[in-house]
Amino acid sequence: MKYLSTIPAIKYSIILSLGIIAGSSFPLNKTYLVLSMGTCILSLLIFYRRHSVRFILVCTLIFMTGFTKSNIDFFIISPQSIAFLEETSKNETVILQGVVNDIPDHDSARIRFTINSKLILAKDTIITEGEILVTVVRSKHDTAEIRIMPGDLLSLRGTLFEPAGSRNDGEFDYRKYLFNKGIFKMLRVHGFSNVRKLSHENLDFLMQEIIYPSKTYSIECIEKQISGDESQFLKGLVTGDRSDISDEVRQAFMDAGVSHLIAVSGLNVAYLVLSLTLLCSIFRLHLSISLAVVIFFLIFYCMLTGNTASIVRASLMGGLILISSRIQRKPQFYNILGISACIILIFDSRQLFDAGFILSFTATISMVWIYEKIDRHFVSNISFTGAAVSQLKRNFLIAFFTTLAAQIGTLPVTAIYFGKISIISLAVNIVAVPLANLSLAIGFMQIALSLFSETLASLTAETNNVLLSLQLHIIKLSAGLPGSSFYVKEIDFIQMTVIYFCIIAVATSVNLRAFLLRSFLSLLLLIFLFSGILTDRQVLKITALDVGQEIALSFKRRMINAS
Repeated sequence: MKYLSTIPAIKYSIILSLGIIAGSSFPLNKTYLVLSMGTCILSLLIFYRRHSVRFILVCTLIFMTGFTKSNIDFFIISPQSIAFLEETSKNETVILQGVVNDIPDHDSARIRFTINSKLILAKDTIITEGEILVTVVRSKHDTAEIRIMPGDLLSLRGTLFEPAGSRNDGEFDYRKYLFNKGIFKMLRVHGFSNVRKLSHENLDFLMQEIIYPSKTYSIECIEKQISGDESQFLKGLVTGDRSDISDEVRQAFMDAGVSHLIAVSGLNVAYLVLSLTLLCSIFRLHLSISLAVVIFFLIFYCMLTGNTASIVRASLMGGLILISSRIQRKPQFYNILGISACIILIFDSRQLFDAGFILSFTATISMVWIYEKIDRHFVSNISFTGAAVSQLKRNFLIAFFTTLAAQIGTLPVTAIYFGKISIISLAVNIVAVPLANLSLAIGFMQIALSLFSETLASLTAETNNVLLSLQLHIIKLSAGLPGSSFYVKEIDFIQMTVIYFCIIAVATSVNLRAFLLRSFLSLLLLIFLFSGILTDRQVLKITALDVGQEIALSFKRRMINAS
């Protein structure tokens, strides 16, 4: 408890998260929300000097802040929102007008993008707002290409419908996934003839003239100098654009347990901060100006990569560490992590239910907290002979146990969201992560050099192409090994709680004997929990599965499993 008093941001972020979870389940009227928040603020102002109740009132206010923000994000929707529009019936179409708000994904069969809706022309003209996911399918009569760019105001004729939800327990719920991103409807347009461009450059100056041109240039630079799967892999590493990565490569990354490599992460931020700090020192800029420059480019890079949870977390933490150093305050890792979580959740409480957000924070905490325990009991107690060999072995152990710590913390989350666990992920990550980091650094260098010399950029790209090919070969080879991964059944809340209880119990062992004992007991408990010994009974279980046109029935009882 004494240690927890030194990391208030973590405590408050947990309370805020609990408020968000409660608010997402219990919608309240706007009046009640305002009265509740007002009562909390007024009570805190009145009793602020009373230390006995101040902490309780602060916690209550933070909880209600999360509850209120969650209600606003999930339930309080504008009357003009696209969410209230009905789906078009069979053989009916509507005309949608709106502005493209991201770089479209073009391929030979279709174009996919999101659009900020302005109005719908059907039986009546309806003013609307909100994002719609649009798919323009090429028809057999389309011979000429159509180029859609961010900021284009389009008129689209197509069918409006809701995203498909999960049909069976445990299936991926695409509707819920899009709803959490604020997308309530989809539009399907058949043929380029049903797409009309009314105007262009309708976004704000920053997005239209700086962010999207920079991202487009980076993508074109990579595609010009590197092709195939290597090009798509590097685009994911540098810009976060994973739209063109083939299903085969995605599956290989998932089976090998390295899906995180094709997402921008903290290392991108580290390279950016290091490069900018070096440039500022070369030009002898004042520390305050250097700090402002670095923070500006951190914000720029967040927007460039789509403001994903992992990059926003890393950028916030990087910025807070730099600010702490500038004001001569020692940065506290857990406080900075907690503040970053609070900022993200106050801005958009739906992020709490996003797999990227959960995995990013879980991996970060695990790599620090669990590794601290491993280092204390193992790494620090190992002695090596020979200076060079000693340092090499120590670096290998640090890389191994850091990866292991991240795997331990994220394993339950991975099992829940993806329904699959990779057996070989630890070994593959030890090899693939350093190579991916090197490719990332070379990728940044390649784009920077292309501004000055195409020749130097091409030479850099050739080197990176060999490195990327090696990584893809290792990942595909590993994923193809028999038994490299396996599917897991759906994990419920109780099982999730038991898993993390076991992880915490083992990680907090005070010595090697306690570690071995707790590990054995935890393993025994998990075997009992997941083998069904504790829950299986002599009862008949019938499961109905929606398989499209028909319903399949599965009958299960101990020693009997038929369908």
